[in-house]
Amino acid sequence: MRLSTNLLLASLSFSLAHPNKRVSQGSLYIADEGVGHRSNPVPRWRTSFRRLNPDGTNPTTLQQFGAPDQLESPVGAYALSFDPLARQFYLATGQGIVRTELDGSNPVTILKENSTSVWITSLIVHGEKLWYGTGHEGLLKRANLDGSGMEIFLNVSQGLVNRYGASYTPSYSHADGIAIDDEKGFIYWSAYSNPQDFSAHLPHGGSIRRAPLTPNTTEIEILAQDIWSPGQLRLVRNSTLYWAEAGQYTNSPRALKRAYFPPTKILQPGDAEPETLLDSNTTDLLPYKITSFAIDEKEGEEKVWVVANSDAAIMYGRVLEMGLDGSGLRLVNDNVTQIGVPVGVEYVL
Repeated sequence: MRLSTNLLLASLSFSLAHPNKRVSQGSLYIADEGVGHRSNPVPRWRTSFRRLNPDGTNPTTLQQFGAPDQLESPVGAYALSFDPLARQFYLATGQGIVRTELDGSNPVTILKENSTSVWITSLIVHGEKLWYGTGHEGLLKRANLDGSGMEIFLNVSQGLVNRYGASYTPSYSHADGIAIDDEKGFIYWSAYSNPQDFSAHLPHGGSIRRAPLTPNTTEIEILAQDIWSPGQLRLVRNSTLYWAEAGQYTNSPRALKRAYFPPTKILQPGDAEPETLLDSNTTDLLPYKITSFAIDEKEGEEKVWVVANSDAAIMYGRVLEMGLDGSGLRLVNDNVTQIGVPVGVEYVL
């Protein structure tokens, strides 16, 4: 009898320790823009790098950027990327690209753009290189992981807006998201365009584009168009492209979409009809614009975490979780003092 009881207890202990459905054991890492003078009198904080359990528990501020006595104007953050080989993070901030360790320690600014009017709009680590897009000038660049050897890979500006005069001539478009497919030899980007210039120069507004993975190529394909503010891109299982759309009110909802684009040339935008996984018109959980998303594509996990903030990007933030197909949508965390104003998110085991 005692032996049977012991076996039962041992079996129960094993079942509790090894559940059938594996729970995410990693962490969410968030680049927080910071909160400045416009939010007064609510609390203000510096631009920061944060960590959060996937269930929303144990929020931790790992690192802060900018002078502690300048809370009125945080330096700002624009993008976040993780290097899985070195297990280091790269953050695009208003002070340049900063590299940190996994725990946020040892922050080092490795790359700055020369012009004060240029900012880094997107950032990924791929193939032992930093790939990033720049605003204002509309260039897609790459550099070594220490910031050296910077080169222009592709001009994605679609021309310059000259009506502002010679002293202020921004590009019509810039890369607000980047993804690279080595196997098929493509680079993808979301062509973010200033909505004020849609009718003047870009009747289709924002778009998803790709080109051969060749510097300065002119063979650019438009895969999807008529998008209001397309953002981050991720290739899932090296084939399906996921992308975020910041949207604009009900006529252009905030959304997360995906599509498979074959390696053969796309004849017309829309040949591959995208699937909408998350739509602000069908849920009350997405009142703000999507700024980033992270994916765990391991079999048995298969989750997407979406971060969003208010259009003013002042004090509102939210983390949502769902399946790769958009199912099981739930709110993880919306306490802005815990997660900050999120502009980038990565999931790391």
